[in-house]
Amino acid sequence: NGELTSALATYVDRVESMSQNTVSVVNDVSLKVKVGSEAVNQVHEGVLILAQQNTTLQHRSKGLIESLQTLSEMAVVVNQVAERADLVAWNSNIVADQVQGSDDVARAISSAATGIAQLAKKCRDAVGKIESQLRIMNESARETQHAVDSSQRELTTLQDRSNKALASLGDISAMTSSLRDSADDVTKQTRVLQ
Repeated sequence: NGELTSALATYVDRVESMSQNTVSVVNDVSLKVKVGSEAVNQVHEGVLILAQQNTTLQHRSKGLIESLQTLSEMAVVVNQVAERADLVAWNSNIVADQVQGSDDVARAISSAATGIAQLAKKCRDAVGKIESQLRIMNESARETQHAVDSSQRELTTLQDRSNKALASLGDISAMTSSLRDSADDVTKQTRVLQ
């Protein structure tokens, strides 16, 4: 009987020691889960901030593309004005050739026609350069828009992943809490046996 009691006491001591070790490990795991959860929360908040900033960039980029399109349309109008000015200059030269009796008037009309033609050429040249720059800027804006859209998709993926990580860490925390409670119960029950 004494041997059985001694063996039972040794067994109870071992169970109590294992329960205490389990509680210690669970407490360590709980602390690490808490630290990990805080870190994941911070990453999650950072992802949300980046997503908001990305959305702002998307709207601004779309606005830039629309503005560039408006400028392109205005360049077309200026080019049409230059073409009409060329026509006015050509017609003025015809009129200057037909004016009889007043060389001064003919020269004035011809000079005005030359000035209009030069202005029209300068307008067309400037419009050509503007259109070239607008094409480059529009291409850059579209590439930026594409990059921002791609970044937004990646941020959405990261947000989903961090949500899953937070949920998993919450589950682990609940499991460690349950394990701690069970180990505490075993410790209490083994103390009763002593």
